[in-house]
Amino acid sequence: MQQSSQHASQPLGDTGPLDAALPPMPVFRLITPLELATQLSPECPFQVVRYGEIKEEIPQDSSYAPGHYVWGDPDELVLLVDGDLKLDTLDLVDPLAPWRKEDLGAYIRFILVRGNAEIAGYVHSLETDGACGLLVSGDLTTTNAIVGGQEIRVGGNLLVRELFWGDYNHGELHVVGNTEAALLIQTDYSMQFDGSVQCMRRMDDEAMTDDGIEEIIELDCLSRESEDPDSVWSLDAGAMLERLTAGKSVIRAESLSAPDPLLCTVNLFGDATISPENFLRICAEDMLPMDIRGYDFHREGISLQVRVNIEDADAPSYIMQMEDPSRNIAARFVMEQIETTVGIIDRLKGRRPETGWGLWNFICSDVSSDQSEWTRVEAHEIPPDHVALVLEGWRFLQEGASSRHWTTEIVPASEIRDLLALEICKPYDDYDDDDRCGFWVGHCHAAFRQEEQGPDPVEPTLRLSRELHQPDDTSVIESYYFDVETCMDGSERVRVRYKADQDLEDSPAQLDPVGGAELARALRVYKRGAREMRSTNADLLSGMAPYFARDDRFAMNFWKQQGYLSR
Repeated sequence: MQQSSQHASQPLGDTGPLDAALPPMPVFRLITPLELATQLSPECPFQVVRYGEIKEEIPQDSSYAPGHYVWGDPDELVLLVDGDLKLDTLDLVDPLAPWRKEDLGAYIRFILVRGNAEIAGYVHSLETDGACGLLVSGDLTTTNAIVGGQEIRVGGNLLVRELFWGDYNHGELHVVGNTEAALLIQTDYSMQFDGSVQCMRRMDDEAMTDDGIEEIIELDCLSRESEDPDSVWSLDAGAMLERLTAGKSVIRAESLSAPDPLLCTVNLFGDATISPENFLRICAEDMLPMDIRGYDFHREGISLQVRVNIEDADAPSYIMQMEDPSRNIAARFVMEQIETTVGIIDRLKGRRPETGWGLWNFICSDVSSDQSEWTRVEAHEIPPDHVALVLEGWRFLQEGASSRHWTTEIVPASEIRDLLALEICKPYDDYDDDDRCGFWVGHCHAAFRQEEQGPDPVEPTLRLSRELHQPDDTSVIESYYFDVETCMDGSERVRVRYKADQDLEDSPAQLDPVGGAELARALRVYKRGAREMRSTNADLLSGMAPYFARDDRFAMNFWKQQGYLSR
């Protein structure tokens, strides 16, 4: 296994993860199972069999199944464990090495374990192109796994006490049951989990470069090209194996247990009461965009809306609404300024009406109807189901406001404007032209919509997209939108939206009030895309043409006219 930063980049879309898991067939001398077995000690836990003998046992979703297997040679050698497998370590490059008397040059395509596999120390493969696969019918338990170059399929549950690192696109992990690990890292590597996943931290390529990997992994297991602070860290598999062989851990448990920095939202509220102060913070002018004076989001099946009605500029109405389609119910709160009544005697004494806040409660018990009716109720009249909705919805609204505020701290609006003004963007900022709508930089496609003034103003937008390979060998383009919106108080903030499939007609869903792992993933994509855009722009300013533009004459000519490239 090489350092993850040293792999040659692959053109997106050329191969799916299952196809990539099957490298070109190595040239080996044909050896019979009996011939190889005579070179193994009696303690060897594996039986040597031909692929044709066990092929019908292979799950149909495996790349080694007869229907998917590219080679499918019935005489190809496979290692079989008829029961449970218990080892201290398992080397998926040369699994027979501890028990072999003489190396006959036999190639083992994969290991099939009919029971559970318990590897006390670690599973590893330093070669990420053509290593031995591992199919476990039951559970797989180990302390560490440093793998790549093969399919690993677990029919039961996966338990990794410390680190599972999958590297490079010639391999994949598929767990049918539940997964539990301290740290999951995938660098250009596919992971498919059919069951639940519990881990202290999960990191992909974006998180590797943005989340302080040097705080989580021991420094002697990392390397980077230079001492430049912007230089990216890479994992060193060989150094990791040296530590594991010496009985040392490769992760820093104390740092790993620290909260994900992108999930550390600052709470804007001192308490959870539905008070005028909290109401106004959720509906504050620095939270609501000028054009629509509100925002919507969805969380855990509940639809939430925040609005302000300024038809009467001197007496605005602040509105919050929450709907639960699964229970067909909704609740709405409207807060307005009111004046207290003053009796005749008090008026004669000179007392004047005082201004305060009035809160009106409305409920609906049939939101799916085209003629839904809203009923105004007192607080003590709200039914139990609606009370449960209100309590959960109010918490989501408070957390949503805090999350929107946190997003502005992480991604300032000025930073989006600076990215849109980079010289590399100028020839590619025609959002409606397929040829000039952005470019691929690193793992992301960056597209730009510049600000337009006038009767139909257009917000500045940076869109970052990625190609995601699906288990059925198809792929989709997912997109994150970072819009600069002008708020009612004149300030600017970034709205984050997400679209799971660019080919669908659905509108992107707003993420910044949702927070949690979904927003953290968007912020990681942004951090990596922004860094690669700035790096590519710096190269352009030093006279180096971007690789993505070499065939785009319009861009090359533009930069030549600007004096960035020689004629």
